[in-house]
Amino acid sequence: MAKAPSGTNITQWLPGTSAVWFKIAETGKSSSGVWATQTLINNAGSWSVTIPSGLAPGQYIIRHEIIALHAAWAYPGAQVYPSCSQIQITGSGNRSPTSFVSFPGAYTGTTQGIVYDVYTNTGSYPIPGPTVWT
Repeated sequence: MAKAPSGTNITQWLPGTSAVWFKIAETGKSSSGVWATQTLINNAGSWSVTIPSGLAPGQYIIRHEIIALHAAWAYPGAQVYPSCSQIQITGSGNRSPTSFVSFPGAYTGTTQGIVYDVYTNTGSYPIPGPTVWT
């Protein structure tokens, strides 16, 4: 997610390469070996996420991404498919994250999970990006 600066119209805000993004959720591969994409397919393309309690009110962009790993055994094989939605958070929350990343810039060729061989790695998947803010 990214919070638009106060007084900015979210429909006109372009964060560019500024470090404004924080993570509120992540899913990769379950302990039983089921990939998040299969869960998304099983739910007819629907995914739910909970906004952290107490998040300060304002206009935000939620950035959802799917990272395709079918060619990620070498860099730059991973394919990143982001999608964004604009939302308004209301209420009396006063919490805000303190650590942010930029897009592009959050991932490099040495970021865990960006180079990953799905055909030979049978263990857990190291989800790239910052830690989840809760």
